[in-house]
Amino acid sequence: MPIRDWWIPLYLFACLVLGGASNGGFLANGVLQSLGAILIGWALWAPSASPRDASARALAWLLIAAVLLILLQFVPLPEALWALPAGRTELAAEGAAIGVDYSPLLWGLLPYEAVKSAVWLVPALALALAMLRRPDWRPQHLAWAIVAAMVMSVILGAIQLGQGEGSPVYFYAITNVGSTVGFFANSNHLATLLLVSLPSISALIAYQLKVGSEEFKLPFLAMGIGLIVLALTGIVVNGSLAGWSLAGPVLAASAMILVPRSSLRKASLILLPLILAGGMSWMLLTDEGAQLLKLEEVQSANGSRQQIWVTTIQAVGDHLPLGSGLGTFTEVYPRYEDPAMIQSAYINHAHNDYLELLLELGIAGMPLFVAFLAWWTRNFVRIWLNEAASPFAVAGAISSGTILIHSVVDYPLRTAAVSSIFALSLCLMVLPPARLLLSRDTAKGRSERPTEPA
Repeated sequence: MPIRDWWIPLYLFACLVLGGASNGGFLANGVLQSLGAILIGWALWAPSASPRDASARALAWLLIAAVLLILLQFVPLPEALWALPAGRTELAAEGAAIGVDYSPLLWGLLPYEAVKSAVWLVPALALALAMLRRPDWRPQHLAWAIVAAMVMSVILGAIQLGQGEGSPVYFYAITNVGSTVGFFANSNHLATLLLVSLPSISALIAYQLKVGSEEFKLPFLAMGIGLIVLALTGIVVNGSLAGWSLAGPVLAASAMILVPRSSLRKASLILLPLILAGGMSWMLLTDEGAQLLKLEEVQSANGSRQQIWVTTIQAVGDHLPLGSGLGTFTEVYPRYEDPAMIQSAYINHAHNDYLELLLELGIAGMPLFVAFLAWWTRNFVRIWLNEAASPFAVAGAISSGTILIHSVVDYPLRTAAVSSIFALSLCLMVLPPARLLLSRDTAKGRSERPTEPA
């Protein structure tokens, strides 16, 4: 097999190992961003060899719209429009008092923060472009990269837990010492990797059962079950409340990759959202759930999520309709904190990606988000109800949905590791079966022409 077939999986694995921090690991992330720029050039070098359908083209347009939204941060505005949000008027007055002049009057308050945020997105964008435009990858290799990172993270987490807070294998200065974090800075983000490994393992089992040799099917099934048990054990030990809450639904959805019955999947479209909504309501609205959240927050030194959300919503109101600018959360949020309630913990994110994006991008980001959500929902339902869909397409749908739900109570997409998984998951949802399930005959050069889309 040509070495170029491994470039994308190897880059994904590098993202999972090196890209585990949102505001740390600058050298490691710099390496990923540099390699990502090379990968983007490689993806754009030759005409696309991958078939494109309407869903893939729509995803490409959504990516283009996201890039344009970032560029919007550098557009100069008339003074009257720039000062329209109340929060900007206050900032201008405070700046004038200390000799700081906001000039030029750009859409984003801090353009250098917008640049930093844009650069942070390079690994995910590189993977998406490479997968959409190049034929040089195999979905099973991507799944193995996720599973390998999961196994290594669980082992590393066991070492961290065994050695205690002084363990030398905590790789970030700001991290959840005393907890299992693996290659991440945040234990919740390790939980995201453990969760998305479940559909990847199920897809690999389904693939092997379909195209593998008879003598290896039973041993591979046993190995796959062992990997699932390992991932679930990692989730239990990790202690993330979101990981615990999502483990059951994600495991049930992953099992349906192996039992693709349309009747079960139709029922799950109603049952699983109800279970998730009930679990989140219990966690956020009951005293028992609040106590669990408080316990997790004390362990991670992040303060109360509810208080962070309330404070963020107050900031959102002052910065609509323009938003404060991409990447400005850490600069804007402290202005709205109650001095009497400030703790030693550093609040670097809103622990809700949707609130944080609303604060930073204002109403300009809302149409793009609504369009993306409509695109994702349509493709999820199309894949989920199609018994002939590739197991890797179904795994991508489950993984991306898991990350979207986890983003309600955290910020996993702010890391290169999780954003890369998210990007590849979206691509797996739109590429046709010929790209997503290669049989032994296909690998030997004999083509297959499936009749149904994924």
